[in-house]
Amino acid sequence: GFEVGLSFPIWYPLEQKGRINTTLARQDEIRWKQQEIKLDMKKQIEHAWHSYEVSRSTIKRYDETIRSKAEKLQSLTLTAYRLGEVDLLNLISAQQIYLSSQQRYLLSLRDFYIQLVELEKFLDKDLVY
Repeated sequence: GFEVGLSFPIWYPLEQKGRINTTLARQDEIRWKQQEIKLDMKKQIEHAWHSYEVSRSTIKRYDETIRSKAEKLQSLTLTAYRLGEVDLLNLISAQQIYLSSQQRYLLSLRDFYIQLVELEKFLDKDLVY
């Protein structure tokens, strides 16, 4: 006669279960890594937005108050110096205050544009032209 046989090792189902568990664990790991990347990107966007808002409010505050006061101080001190009411040292001090405020403004403006560029990384359009 002719005989055909089929045999399976006893541990075959256990071996497959181990592979299935390993594959499921890898899928979970990939999901967690994706979630981590998503949360990290969200954190970066929030940081960029917050920094942009801070820079924008600094520039706005400067435009609304500090700039006009510094210009007025410089102008009044120059007028007073020409009239002989203040000495050269006070005039130079007022000019230093004015130049210092201008320097801080320009630094704030630079920071503002840097933050705009940071935000552009996450958008599909340019915010600065």
